[in-house]
Amino acid sequence: MARDRVTINDVARAANVSAMSVSRVLNGRPGVGKQTRKRIEEAVEELGFRPSALAVGFRQGRLLGSVGMIIPRADPPLFSSLAAEIDERIASAGLTTVMASSGRNAERERSLARGFLAMGFEGLLLFSEDDDHAYLQPELDRGKSIVFLGSPPRNVRAPSVLVDNRAGAVDALGLLARRGHRRIAVVGSEATYQASERVAGAREAMGDLAPAEVQVVTTEITTEGGYRAGRSLLDAPGAPTGILCTNYLLTVGTLRAIRDSGRHVEVVSFDDFDTADLLTPPVSAISQDPHAIAEQASQLLLQGLDAGDRDAQVTTVTIHPRLLARGA
Repeated sequence: MARDRVTINDVARAANVSAMSVSRVLNGRPGVGKQTRKRIEEAVEELGFRPSALAVGFRQGRLLGSVGMIIPRADPPLFSSLAAEIDERIASAGLTTVMASSGRNAERERSLARGFLAMGFEGLLLFSEDDDHAYLQPELDRGKSIVFLGSPPRNVRAPSVLVDNRAGAVDALGLLARRGHRRIAVVGSEATYQASERVAGAREAMGDLAPAEVQVVTTEITTEGGYRAGRSLLDAPGAPTGILCTNYLLTVGTLRAIRDSGRHVEVVSFDDFDTADLLTPPVSAISQDPHAIAEQASQLLLQGLDAGDRDAQVTTVTIHPRLLARGA
């Protein structure tokens, strides 16, 4: 085996330990027994393992345990909250999280995932909007720990942390109906798994909301799309008095449309944000609970790094979102 191709997983196999144990020894972390530490050090010497130049640059030659996190965009508050929560948990295990945005482009997402793993990153947290993940199977077979966030893996077996999007949409519409709204609209999208699940949940709930009438408008997941959808609803006869926006960007666009229309409309946002309670009227929210997602995702990732049996780690965790009712 060529020296420059030796990875931390090669050392783990040679020493008959997990990649996490190797990382702890190489980073001088506690939690590894004396005999195990000795086997790892001997394997490192025998294989000639050296950290990549990238790893040397990150942490003065000491960072040997890195995981990548790929998100669709950097601006929605959910992703920044998740990144902070996950990084804190990963750091406590002696690892460093490197985050990148795919820009909601499947090809870029694949390029980032392949790039992280080719650089020797031990794991990957993937908030994916791709529809085929078969390209990751060889990496899973090599012992990489890959966890999907928000949407399930396609054509590959890997652990995931999902949110019950349909239930969140039902809860949001139920709030608007209980508050007396009889003309309710949903500004959503069917461009991604999460988006389509929220729209599906809204449509399923329609029959239980009588006498309220619910109208669903779909658009692209941008603030501009939210604005156009909002104006089309508010400028039409019988405009809604309550609107569910199925993600943060659509919420921002719809709020701008409401401002420009001069109407008084109650909004529920799927995804909370810091200023939601400062608006008039305040915006209620369906929170995906970044704390719970980060806790479960980090746990699955670290279990994957420690696992000897990959098949045993194919777990799906589903989190029920929380309704944050604000205002009247």
